[in-house]
Amino acid sequence: MREINGQFVLGLDIGTTTLKGLLWEPREGTIARVVSREHRSLVNGDAHEQDPAGWEIALHSLLSDLFELVDPASITAIGLSGQMHTLLLVDEQGTPVRPAITWADRRASSQAEVLAREPLFQARGLNQVVEAFTAPRLAWLVDNEPSTVQRAATWLGAKDYLRYLLTGDVATDPSDAMGTLLWDPSTRKWDDDLFALCGATSTLGPPIDDSVAERGGVSRQAAEKTGLIEGTPVFCGAGDVSAAVVGAGVTDSQTVCLNAGTAAQAMRLTQVQRHPNGFLFHPAVGEGMLAMSSSYAAGASAAWAQNTFGFSPTIWDIAEGGTSSSAGLTYLPYMMGSAAPSKNDAVRAGFLGQNPSHSAENFAAAVLEGVAFSCADSVDQVSALGAQPENLILVGGVSRSRRWRDLLANTLDISVYHLPEGGSALGAAVLAAVGSEALDVGDVSGRVLQSANRVTPTSEEGRDRQARRRFQHFSSLLINGS
Repeated sequence: MREINGQFVLGLDIGTTTLKGLLWEPREGTIARVVSREHRSLVNGDAHEQDPAGWEIALHSLLSDLFELVDPASITAIGLSGQMHTLLLVDEQGTPVRPAITWADRRASSQAEVLAREPLFQARGLNQVVEAFTAPRLAWLVDNEPSTVQRAATWLGAKDYLRYLLTGDVATDPSDAMGTLLWDPSTRKWDDDLFALCGATSTLGPPIDDSVAERGGVSRQAAEKTGLIEGTPVFCGAGDVSAAVVGAGVTDSQTVCLNAGTAAQAMRLTQVQRHPNGFLFHPAVGEGMLAMSSSYAAGASAAWAQNTFGFSPTIWDIAEGGTSSSAGLTYLPYMMGSAAPSKNDAVRAGFLGQNPSHSAENFAAAVLEGVAFSCADSVDQVSALGAQPENLILVGGVSRSRRWRDLLANTLDISVYHLPEGGSALGAAVLAAVGSEALDVGDVSGRVLQSANRVTPTSEEGRDRQARRRFQHFSSLLINGS
């Protein structure tokens, strides 16, 4: 007998390392179950790719696990979210023509430099060209694998490929479209000139629909493979940045969402049309723009430290013990460049201030502090875009660390709340609930945030503020040379 009864929407989020599935009951705003499956990346030097077949394997395994607990008939709608900027090209039959190139790939630096000199990108796409976006990687493929581009019929985002597997539908939404740098939000169309600057044509851009739009139902073939009920409505969904904001209950400019996973993003709704130190994206719901500032290596820094130093207990356990501190050691988490406090794609991570007395526990504490303070810099960036916000909502895997949450509460002058299961997967479920009219947009914040927990400053506030000032000093020296 299955353990969970009720009527649920299913949110699926295909992240950089993990596929997460979340069952949400929209009437009560409760999460019934969260399951996840890791999937592999193909990393070789600056190359960072993923085989979409691995996404499909993870999807089937996740659903098989989920259906041991819940009847597939209890799922009334499916929403989607996924890693942004990933370049997946498919042919006319929807078959990938090569592995997907993720946002973490760093082979397109020269193409990014060339495109960054083209003012059309910021004039139309509202963002500066950096390697993390899709356009430079498309230009890299044109330069290095022209036959691959010639075989392709369209581009799909990661979450769009999941929807294709479930329904056969080929489309994307405005948030993922804007994340390519190839879409003009003022015309809501793929831009011929921007594609041409990359050496390609806008025919690679798929149809675009609203994040809450229904894009068909689960096909018979997908139902047979996954156990889902044929015809279950599947909604367009959003890129993980925009979905995370929805999944944090952010519906106005008074609240900032900090989504900390492999990378971390600080986000707020705004009416500005320029973000000089960060990026603008299209929100999944609502008007205006979504301002974002990033820390590229949040959870990635902790994972690197754990794998490299082999901490025992783990780096998270050491931090939770509450007895270790960095003792003057500073870690700058710029493994893939910096976006805050200012952009510098060339800088890399490092430890500063080491002395012979520093222990493994000090290194673990320094890594966690560096990740928190880099995230705090991103929060400060988006907070400066308008009136000072009142609240900060923490979501994502890194936010499960009590010590990391305390570091932010101790060093930011803003009310901090933790939403344990908030983020992109919940946002995907909320979008499906809104699209299926199980939830009104105006009720999203109250329904989501009822499970948020206040994080208050601790007795380490003074020590942590001093550590952040030290971090900011070294960060300025590294990034700006001053």
